[in-house]
Amino acid sequence: FTLWETVTGTLKPLALLSRKKGIELLYEEGVDVPERLRGDPVRLRQALTNLVGNAVKFTESGCVRVSVDVATSDDDGIRLRFAVQDTGIGIREDKLDRIFGAFDQVDGTMSRRFGGTGLGLAITSGIVDLLGGTVEVDSEVGRGSTFSFEADFALPGEHKRPSAPRERDLSGIRVLVVDDYEPNLRIMEDFAECLGMVA
Repeated sequence: FTLWETVTGTLKPLALLSRKKGIELLYEEGVDVPERLRGDPVRLRQALTNLVGNAVKFTESGCVRVSVDVATSDDDGIRLRFAVQDTGIGIREDKLDRIFGAFDQVDGTMSRRFGGTGLGLAITSGIVDLLGGTVEVDSEVGRGSTFSFEADFALPGEHKRPSAPRERDLSGIRVLVVDDYEPNLRIMEDFAECLGMVA
């Protein structure tokens, strides 16, 4: 499967909800992440849908950022690290060890205010376990949360990311990146620099 298509296809319906709430939904893929992988795209979609859906639900303003980077790789395959970071309500430290249990929520007012059954993170944890990883969380009340997990994939015979065909060399060309949101600027600056441009 093609990672870019799988992840962006997962994010499209969630982008509609985030747009209604005025939240930026960002996706960033490391330059060394292969384009094609062998594995289970259905489980990957399920895990990302649950984590990103929660992030959008519990974020009133700011952004939800999804990123994927290479954790490790060798001749047998690759381990990718997925992270879903939000600027939402956050979770108290003393509640973090409970959130992956079935029917557990941070507190009783959450289901009344945001809805949900409290099953999402328990299901996600089980899905990620089937992908060979574990869900981790880092959170601060009022500043947001980052849920991350690693997953193992095999590599097809030809797994190098194809280089974009270029009419001419872009090295050293100066570009101006303009956006009203700082995280978008950073993502576009990184992309331009990968092509050899000076942003």
